[in-house]
Amino acid sequence: PPAGPGLLPASLPGWARVTPFVLERQKQFRPRGPWPLGSRMYGAGYDETRIIGEKLSAVRTADQSTAARFWYEPSLTGWNRIARVVAAPRALDLWQQARLFALINLAMADGFIAGWDAKFTYNSFRPVTAIRAGDTDRKDHTLGDPAWETFLNTPPHPDYVSTHSVLGGAAATVLARFFCT
Repeated sequence: PPAGPGLLPASLPGWARVTPFVLERQKQFRPRGPWPLGSRMYGAGYDETRIIGEKLSAVRTADQSTAARFWYEPSLTGWNRIARVVAAPRALDLWQQARLFALINLAMADGFIAGWDAKFTYNSFRPVTAIRAGDTDRKDHTLGDPAWETFLNTPPHPDYVSTHSVLGGAAATVLARFFCT
């Protein structure tokens, strides 16, 4: 579905069909789909996002805003920086550094491929789309707000799964295994 500030067509749909580097296939770890529209869990997530994720939320704390801005950057950028910071005091030689960054970036590339496979399998709308149209879904637990805006701009691709989370999990796992922690 269209998403983002301009309700643009979904971006980068071809990633769902890229041959993985390490995974056997794109859908190898595909999660179950998002919560059903009429479920209690969907309603709870909808309300939390509507209230805390709103551009001018009176409920969102300064710490939540800071965390959202910190993690807003592309995962590849952030996790490569984190890896540099973690590796710096360990005095890795050039081969060890190259191996670490190759492993992290292969894991994130496969995470992106698998994440995009899930995104385009489930084709879940973004919160901005759901909340603006909340009164049209015939569900009592979703209050719509046609003027609702997100705190940070929404990228134009399906919402579920969070590839930020997938890539973060992949990179953190590689770092933990690489450094035996």
